[in-house]
Amino acid sequence: MHDYSDLDSRYAAVTARTDGACGCGPDSPGGCGSRKAHARTASSCTYRPGAGRPEPLVVVPIDPDTPLAVAAGLGPDDLIALCRACYTTRTNAAAARAAARHAERLAAAQTSIFDFDAA
Repeated sequence: MHDYSDLDSRYAAVTARTDGACGCGPDSPGGCGSRKAHARTASSCTYRPGAGRPEPLVVVPIDPDTPLAVAAGLGPDDLIALCRACYTTRTNAAAARAAARHAERLAAAQTSIFDFDAA
């Protein structure tokens, strides 16, 4: 049997910072960054699990590029609680940024192979 008490205490510490609500907001690092999604609430997410809202918050690293192996050892100060919608938006945006970085590196590598200025 696994002892998850450390995970439970980290989850409690992170969600307590936002009083049990999604931590995504205009000034919160690690949020989804979607002002459009939160336009009605001055760019802050108002999701709070409870009656009629069964989905729990997801506790994730503030830096969306943190590898999972590193994320498992982070303390509460390096984590943020997000609702599933904000988490998905943030994850998709991070994946798009990573794909753009990869495309730039690929283009630079291909350009250096065919150096036409040297001729």
